[in-house]
Amino acid sequence: MSQKPVIEVLESNHSLRSPDEVTIFAQALAERAQKSKAMDLLSLPLILDDACE
Repeated sequence: MSQKPVIEVLESNHSLRSPDEVTIFAQALAERAQKSKAMDLLSLPLILDDACE
């Protein structure tokens, strides 16, 4: 994954409008699951919104 914090990767790909965004989002979620931080977990519900497909 990139050097960006995982939460930023999730935020920038949250619309899931292309196969690439879906792949990047899924990889970032998997990485986040392996390295759980309470602060990042609290941010997860804020990433998905009504604009997500």
